[in-house]
Amino acid sequence: MVSSVSYLGFLLGPPLIGYIAEIFSLRYSYGLFAFFGLLMFVMTSKLKIFQETTD
Repeated sequence: MVSSVSYLGFLLGPPLIGYIAEIFSLRYSYGLFAFFGLLMFVMTSKLKIFQETTD
């Protein structure tokens, strides 16, 4: 599953960056993807799977 998601990101990432850069600019497209990366980091840190249990 992880391999499929990474392959999909590998295929869709560059066209999405180019499309956003065409509309706004390259700086904004990279900023948007950096924001999504930070958002994923925050969301995964909230998952209970990664939190330590104190028993």
